[in-house]
Amino acid sequence: MSTFTMAPELATRADKLIRKHHTHLKEIPILYVWRDKATRAGGRLVLGKASRLTGRNAYLIGAAIGGQGELYDYEHDDDADHTRFVIEIAADVWLLLTDDNERDALLDHELSHCRLDDEGRLVLRDHDVSEFAHIVKRYGLWRDDLREFGEAVEHQLSLELESSSK
Repeated sequence: MSTFTMAPELATRADKLIRKHHTHLKEIPILYVWRDKATRAGGRLVLGKASRLTGRNAYLIGAAIGGQGELYDYEHDDDADHTRFVIEIAADVWLLLTDDNERDALLDHELSHCRLDDEGRLVLRDHDVSEFAHIVKRYGLWRDDLREFGEAVEHQLSLELESSSK
């Protein structure tokens, strides 16, 4: 059974990422928690997870810690269903990440799942690409989303080559 603890150090790091890359989340309450050990899904290690806390559970959590943090504000909450985001990071994996860049990448990835829809509701965003490596090897970048992702990879590789030649 997993153990969860509050992660204020993640909130501090996330605040910097939100100001830089996710300004749409600036006023959105997000709860950050450590999971003691990474889980597996589909045979892969789950480093982190973004989710929505909704309905009664969101209300009760907000009410319980509302006086201790910024998750819930009774006086100023216009969100009738009290929906909140939760970012969960595997503590054992976090400790193995070798530098701040890797840690920022993991947290930025989870924050990228959090967005507001056209009506201002909190929703989770899917990954930009869902594909098997062997399909790309066989057929190339055959869809627009794959081509766009390929361009992002190509750009990053050119930056890495440029910095290694200096």
